[in-house]
Amino acid sequence: MAPGPAVAAGFYLLPNNHVLHSLLVWPLLHWSPVGTPDLLARLPVFGLGLVGLVGGVVALAHLTTWRVAALATLLFQFSPMSLEYAVTARGYGPQVLCVQAAWLAALVLLRGPAGHRLAWAVWMGASVAGFYLIPTFLYPFAGSMVPLVVLGRGRAGARLRCQALVAGAGVAALVALLYLPVGWLTGWPLLLNNPFVARMPPAFFWQRLLPYYVPITVTLLYGRAVLVWPLLGLLAMGPAAVARWAPPAWRPAAWLAWAGTVAPVPLLLAQGVMPPGRTLYHTVWPALVLAGLALEAVTRRWQGPGRTAWALAGALGLGHAGFRVAQQVRTQAAARRDDQSYQQASEWLIARRPRRVLIDVPGYALYLAHQAWLQHRPPPAMQGPETRPSVRTGSYDYLVLSRGEAPPAWLTPNHYRAELCTGPLCVYQRLDAMPRP
Repeated sequence: MAPGPAVAAGFYLLPNNHVLHSLLVWPLLHWSPVGTPDLLARLPVFGLGLVGLVGGVVALAHLTTWRVAALATLLFQFSPMSLEYAVTARGYGPQVLCVQAAWLAALVLLRGPAGHRLAWAVWMGASVAGFYLIPTFLYPFAGSMVPLVVLGRGRAGARLRCQALVAGAGVAALVALLYLPVGWLTGWPLLLNNPFVARMPPAFFWQRLLPYYVPITVTLLYGRAVLVWPLLGLLAMGPAAVARWAPPAWRPAAWLAWAGTVAPVPLLLAQGVMPPGRTLYHTVWPALVLAGLALEAVTRRWQGPGRTAWALAGALGLGHAGFRVAQQVRTQAAARRDDQSYQQASEWLIARRPRRVLIDVPGYALYLAHQAWLQHRPPPAMQGPETRPSVRTGSYDYLVLSRGEAPPAWLTPNHYRAELCTGPLCVYQRLDAMPRP
């Protein structure tokens, strides 16, 4: 972000440059008089999150019912990953806004002839923005594209299919144009064949597939692995319940929500990849919309018990929100304590001006480099742990290890003693190392 838009638009050595998010943050870092980059980098996520919250509730309530919109929004906004990405400067939060906009636009297109021009503009704009945030927008894009092609009937359906194919081709062309700087400066292979989307050996892929997604990914997305069973039941019976007991106008919404939830599955199987669970974060919202539609359909069939069911659902949603907020408060408090420990160890090392430091704590070398950048000074000569015997040479003034971890045997541990232990870190000093003047 800091070097400017030219670098942000073309640098893709690692698949963590969410390009559009970087371009949104850069003006804030460049022109804001406030010297708090950590806060400024989070403002676009916060602002777009508010837009998605209000706009999503209003539009979904207009296209379905206010109860469906309220329940889906309440459960989604307090889901584990929503709370995390509401305060994290990443592109996954804004991407959900694009997913919601594309989904709602597709629903307008499937419901009837009204508002198609605006809906196509929203669908294409949201899709291009979503791809420019993160290329894995391919999964939600497929979840809204396939229903547009499949669900139409008669002449109107044929016209909608043609329009969808033309609009999809337009999205692909615009996205390719936006990513041209990445192709020129960094190279297409790093964008299209990065480690997260590299095809795995078939035997390894099929052996690890189910354990990776259940319980790991389900827990990450929904908070509990056991929720995979209600989720499977919802996907199996939700559209049927809506088709049987709800008004016909709701059927496109049910099938669109179903497609938005399951669309990544055939794509992942065809690719032979297991990307991080956060790339499937967008599937939680359509799954909750489908749950709300199914509950609304059931309550219309059995009105007496249905009111009780909605009351229980509302209580469950509020209880879920309270639990998640309390959990997040504890998580943030622990993170602040760890950050204070990281800062204390960083200041302790800076005061001694070490020549060489061995960092064996995941992410701490990046933390020290970030602190050095904020303070406009060169970082210490850091090196990560090396396991090859042929390069286990030299000595280090200081070792930064996880608390409870002993210095590696190849460094002659009795030549080091623990000088500072704070939080999850422990800093060891070589016995003959003295602070530099």
